[in-house]
Amino acid sequence: HDALEDRRRTWVDPERTSSGSIAWIAMELVEGATPITSYAVAAGLDLRQRVELFIPVCDAVHHGHQKGVIHRDLKPANILVDGAGRPKVIDFGIARLFDRDRGRALAADRGAVVGTPAYMSPEQFERDADTVDVRVDVYALGAVLYELLCGMPSFDVAGAPLAEAMEVVRTRSPMRPRLLDRGIPRDLETIVMAAMEKDPHRRYPSVAAVAEDLRRFLRDRPIEVRPSSAGHRFRLFWRRHRSVATVSTLAGAAVAAATVLSVVLAISARRAEREADRRRDQAEYGSYVAAIAASE
Repeated sequence: HDALEDRRRTWVDPERTSSGSIAWIAMELVEGATPITSYAVAAGLDLRQRVELFIPVCDAVHHGHQKGVIHRDLKPANILVDGAGRPKVIDFGIARLFDRDRGRALAADRGAVVGTPAYMSPEQFERDADTVDVRVDVYALGAVLYELLCGMPSFDVAGAPLAEAMEVVRTRSPMRPRLLDRGIPRDLETIVMAAMEKDPHRRYPSVAAVAEDLRRFLRDRPIEVRPSSAGHRFRLFWRRHRSVATVSTLAGAAVAAATVLSVVLAISARRAEREADRRRDQAEYGSYVAAIAASE
C-alpha cells in the first residue's frame, strides 16, 4: 500500500512535472468487481451460463486487437464481473501495440519475459517480441476458459521459479477437461484445447474465431475448429430441432409401419389367392376324375 501511495504522489504532484500540471487518468469504477472464476462459483453458474459469460470477454479482447492492442496478461484476476453480471477486462499495464500489417507486437520490451506463467503461451517465454502476436491472447483466454469450466488452472505453476514454469508450459499438456468432468461436452473440450495449442500455427488464428465457435456450441451447431462426423452433425440437428425431428421421425415411422403393413397384407392376400386357386384346381380335378369314373 505504501508503495502504491508513493507512486500516486509521483503521478499527481505538480512539483514533479516540468510544466507544473497534474497528469491524471479517468477510469471506470467497477462496482462489486469479482474475478470471473470466483463470480461463476458464487453465482452457481452452470456450464452454458459460464460460456455465455465468457463470450463478451472474447469480444472485448478482439476489440482491442482490432485497435492494435495485445493484452498479454489475461487471467481471471484481470477479468472482473461487476454487480450486474457484466465482465470487464482490466489491467493493460503490460499490453503492447502491434503492427497490424505484420501482425507482430512492437519490440518495446525485447529480452524481457512478462506475464503470468500459468496463462502465458509457450512463445511468450521466448524473450522475443517478434514471436508475439494476437495468438498469445488466444492461448491465455483458452487457459481462463479451462479454469472456468474445470474449476482448476490448466497448469499449477503459481509460485514456481520462472525456469520451472516455462518448462512445464512448453513441454507438458494440460489434462483434458473431460477427464476432470465427464459432463463437459466434447465440442467444448475441443474448443479449449484448440485455443491452448502449444504451436501458435495450430491454435485459433483469432479471438473472434474462438467466440464464434462458442456461439456455435451454444446454438448446437457444428464447431469450425474440426470437421464433424455425419453422426455428430445429426445429433446436433436433433438437439436444435427436437420437436420437428420428433414429429418427422414419428411420421416416418408411421409411413414405414403403413408400408410394412401393406406389404404383409399383400403377401397374405396373395397366399390366400394361391390357396383358393389350389383348392379350385383340386375340386376341378376331383370332378374330372369322377366324370371319367361315371363314364366307365
